[in-house]
Amino acid sequence: MNILHITGDAKWGGGGIVIEVLVGMAVNRHWNVDVLTTDPRCQAAMTQAGAGIVDLDVIWRNIRPLRDLAGLLRLRRYLRAHPYDIVHTHTSKGGFVGRIAARLAGIPVVLHTVHGFAFHEETPWRKAAFYTLLEHIAGWFCDAIVTVSHYHRDWALRLHIAPPSKLLAIPNGISGRVSSTASELFRDRIGACDDCFVVVTHGRLAAEKGLEYLLAAIPGVTHILDRPCKFVFVGDGPQQDDLMMLARRLCVSDSVVFDGFRSDIGQILAGADVVVLPTLREGLSISLLEAMAAGKAIVTTDIGSNLEATAHGECAETVRTKDIHGLAVAIERLSRDPERARALGEAAKARYQTTYRESQMVEAYEKLYQRLLGDRLPAHVIAELQSVPETETHRP
Repeated sequence: MNILHITGDAKWGGGGIVIEVLVGMAVNRHWNVDVLTTDPRCQAAMTQAGAGIVDLDVIWRNIRPLRDLAGLLRLRRYLRAHPYDIVHTHTSKGGFVGRIAARLAGIPVVLHTVHGFAFHEETPWRKAAFYTLLEHIAGWFCDAIVTVSHYHRDWALRLHIAPPSKLLAIPNGISGRVSSTASELFRDRIGACDDCFVVVTHGRLAAEKGLEYLLAAIPGVTHILDRPCKFVFVGDGPQQDDLMMLARRLCVSDSVVFDGFRSDIGQILAGADVVVLPTLREGLSISLLEAMAAGKAIVTTDIGSNLEATAHGECAETVRTKDIHGLAVAIERLSRDPERARALGEAAKARYQTTYRESQMVEAYEKLYQRLLGDRLPAHVIAELQSVPETETHRP
């Protein structure tokens, strides 16, 4: 089987982690798998996972119709010359251009994963209607649309983006490798004393993550608490300089650590007292699932997918988006009530283990691939594909 994942110029993030897992699934089954990406960090991760890289600059985040049409036609030519069995698209722009190009090129199976719509709960209705129309059009050119949460599948159904038979939810899943206990290394590195209350937020430093509201909540927390605090921002992204400047303006730089992009998320989460994710929009946050898998007390926003993941707040403190006071109160409450923090962390880990394990996600995608291929390819070809033995789980 030959599979191509398409992301275009999308930056490395939660969606990339999911694709990395799907690449591992393909490698385990001895399938040929490539990823079309122009992001250097994504290219490095996919190469390490065992994928071939298609470094074809045909999909760009910004909408420019003439350039996008030229990219679509160039991608169609490439796909006609490289007959994949499955083209699996990701990101809104990659999904729109990639699905149309793949279907016009005659690819047998085309599917798309919605890691998050281009619109969200607070998007103005005219803009949301425009992007909904684009999703509806792109839906004509694929065999299945996967949402990473049930919340987003229900939303897509309400918007009539595609018929129920074409829409299915496969929640994101992660491995348990984030449960490292080497917390001392992290706390020593950031200069946290034994009594220091460490708050971690991790992910891309981008506008949709709502990190400026967490920064704005810090003075309220440090003013109330009678113990030293460290707020650690793990990750990089387009907002990094603005956030660092805001920290200086708020006079909280002494309490804030910008830790950059890190691969040792297990150590970092093990050393955190609380994980705060003030995100404004998500498909299903990988950062949230990592914190749940690590058994951490979590403060996050009440957007739909977060409520779904946390069982409507049973295993996290949830606040409204952009609620600076609410963030400060929730963090302060968990600092003063370690028993509450412990109970939330245990509930979060239990929910991860029952609902959001990597193996569950992989099994669902493999079944979907086989079903879609069964609808498109001759029976003897499917039999040959299914006869390939599976190897041990491939991890980069």
